[in-house]
Amino acid sequence: MAKGNPKNISGVKDLARSDVTIINRQKGAGTRFLLDSFLASEKLEPAAVKGYANEEWTHLGAAAHISRGKADVAFGIRCAASQLGLDFIPLTKEQFDIVFRWTPENKGALQHLIDLIQLTNFKESIADFDGYDAENFGKIIYGNHLSEA
Repeated sequence: MAKGNPKNISGVKDLARSDVTIINRQKGAGTRFLLDSFLASEKLEPAAVKGYANEEWTHLGAAAHISRGKADVAFGIRCAASQLGLDFIPLTKEQFDIVFRWTPENKGALQHLIDLIQLTNFKESIADFDGYDAENFGKIIYGNHLSEA
């Protein structure tokens, strides 16, 4: 939302107010799925949300709509809000995992990727982005690749 939260938005229920316009993410986006889940938990129909049909493809693009005054609020990430000097209300945390099928054909490329993540300052560069927790970044949760040739 805009710096200073001029519409005094405090949560998902405020999205149904007639004086609040959102910019939504595109159909199929994980962020949109989360928003729809939050709306359902508040028993709010998407049709009750002004601007619900207005779509943007990126978090930064959605934040830009707010920065230009074209929308009051978006459901997005802290990093995009921070980059444009907007306010942010955290509603949830997401964890992302990358899953690979380790094969003899991709072994070298995947090992190079793991080395890049674990052995360089890449993890520290991720931690520099506002809203990201890189504590477990690069951690192998399950791997049987060590036993494969």
